[in-house]
Amino acid sequence: MQLYVRRGRIIVRFVRAVPSPQTTDRILNALTLSEFESLSRHLEPVSLRSGELLCRPEQTVTHAYFPTRGTVSLVSSFEDGDTVEVGMVGNEGMFGVGVFLGSVTTPLSAQVQLPGNGLRMRADVLRSEFVRLIGADSHTRHGAVRGGLALTQ
Repeated sequence: MQLYVRRGRIIVRFVRAVPSPQTTDRILNALTLSEFESLSRHLEPVSLRSGELLCRPEQTVTHAYFPTRGTVSLVSSFEDGDTVEVGMVGNEGMFGVGVFLGSVTTPLSAQVQLPGNGLRMRADVLRSEFVRLIGADSHTRHGAVRGGLALTQ
């Protein structure tokens, strides 16, 4: 808590006791500062251009993306060629959450819908960092990601 006086009024400001990462991606902001610092050396800033295809269905997921501005559409394709948007990822989430569970591919395509920027990390690095931070127990990993997997991939 900080106290200061402005124009004769006492102002009380509550400050987080634990410093947090400075990014607009909410998943990354939810990490502790030490966790974020451990991951940040592997994060690469990227520009997300409208229409850019980040991943095709059944293609190896090489990177996880954390949009900080803009949105990524998750699209499912049918055998007849029709497509449907099944999800959208903005600064509240990430694309590539399946790599936590050891998934190498995704049944969806990921295409930038609204341009912006973000951070990306190689999938193999994300997987190994997740195991290091959460633990090697596969049941723990499955439980930690189950809800997010259903919503973001």
